[in-house]
Amino acid sequence: MNLNSIMRMLFIEIAIIMISLLRTNAETHSLIDKLILSVSRDIPSIWAYKDKFPDISSLLLDEKCLKDGVAIDGKETRKRIGKMLESAISNKNVSVLIFGGSATLGADLGSNNFKLTYHYALADWWNKTIGSITKTNMNRKVVAVGGVGTTYFGHCWQEYVTSKEEFDYVTWEFAINDPDSLQYEKAVERFTRDILSMESHPCLTFMNFASKSKLTSHQANNCKRHEDEAKVIDRFAEHYSVTSIRWERGLCSCRKFHSKKELNKLFTKNHPKVIGHAQISFMLINYFKNVILDTLKERQHQLQNAKPTEPHFQIEPHVQALGQVFQRFVWSPSNGAALALPEPIYMMKNEFNEASTCYTSISPGPNNPPQHSLTSLTIAKNLGFTLLKESLWESASEERYDSTGGYITQSNGKSLTLHFHVNEGSVPMSQISVTVRNKYFGGRVKFTIDEGTNNEKIVHEDTSEKKKAGTNTIELGTVAKGTHTLSIYTETGGCNICALIVD
Repeated sequence: MNLNSIMRMLFIEIAIIMISLLRTNAETHSLIDKLILSVSRDIPSIWAYKDKFPDISSLLLDEKCLKDGVAIDGKETRKRIGKMLESAISNKNVSVLIFGGSATLGADLGSNNFKLTYHYALADWWNKTIGSITKTNMNRKVVAVGGVGTTYFGHCWQEYVTSKEEFDYVTWEFAINDPDSLQYEKAVERFTRDILSMESHPCLTFMNFASKSKLTSHQANNCKRHEDEAKVIDRFAEHYSVTSIRWERGLCSCRKFHSKKELNKLFTKNHPKVIGHAQISFMLINYFKNVILDTLKERQHQLQNAKPTEPHFQIEPHVQALGQVFQRFVWSPSNGAALALPEPIYMMKNEFNEASTCYTSISPGPNNPPQHSLTSLTIAKNLGFTLLKESLWESASEERYDSTGGYITQSNGKSLTLHFHVNEGSVPMSQISVTVRNKYFGGRVKFTIDEGTNNEKIVHEDTSEKKKAGTNTIELGTVAKGTHTLSIYTETGGCNICALIVD
């Protein structure tokens, strides 16, 4: 083959590459244009609440109220939403992990309650805008149990998530049952660090609902009390650069809801009505919409000004001739580098080296049982406790599968002793806690670790609903590796123990 033939073949290869490059860029431009057009659509015109709330005015809010609901705009959350978009453009589904309590399950929403929740609305909007263009889906895994406070999930969330599961986005609902123990701050921080350290590097958003009773009591002092209570969550959001969306903050800035009569429009009993879910979901969806449009426009600008050496292009070998490498360029997702976490605020460094083990009877449902069951622990003594498998929701019009079972007695003078084991870990001592469900028949209960030994630890706690509704997580003390006992004595009322936490 002579030199002219070689040069002719080389010219043909270059032409093919250039045509391919132009086609790729044109297709990418077209895809981005389609996505911008789709995402730019008016949210109420396409969302899950279209028939109930066709515009912002029907939500009884205005732009200022909705904007104020985004208390903290987290830089890292923005980046990870952009990563989710890039996954969808790469023809990958995105997975969302939803944590929360009864509000997340759609309590008091009536029939079809799951499809009336804020997180369903988010997925529905994503699938109608981004999914319809990229042919991908946003899939949700809901880990929620009514009446369960934040401290429990802060330690025990991994009981419901396997090591093989990967998530792009995590939301955590704060609501009626918070804070639920003295360890509230540590539990929130531990959860935050755990989620941000997952191998899939998901983004995180705190979703802050509120109870009717709290909002009503706050009207006289311009919501200052709730602002003070929310400082812990917002401080974590700022420290870890994640987003905090607060429904009550939006309501407090809206004069329409500065009376008990107006607040009645938002609640059934102590749970948000459909309009409450719609309001907070609009805050969340609008936040997603703005972040995604910013990301798409940035990519559009990069494509228009792209050079082969710019890092947002992935360089793939295409053809080699006469010692020269010819390459074509395709847009690729940004790398999934892990977030370098800042120093903790409340935790000591040795407090987040290993995951907790939770022996628990708290379950989001039969399809998602915990990895460690409270009933797997050996009973050393049982005088009056029975095994409870309790459904939290009795209405036939609601779809609910969550439960907080465990061991229960309604009388005083009863006792239960369980054996549990602490494995050797990177820290010499493990913190032991129990989660109880406060009941109308509850009363003063004595919890004892390693009764009759030199290391005996005793804690008394009120387990009645007079102190607090829902669950309560009680810290009992630290123990070394080995086998131990937990003894429970009811003194002035009953007790329902739901979980034993080895941290």
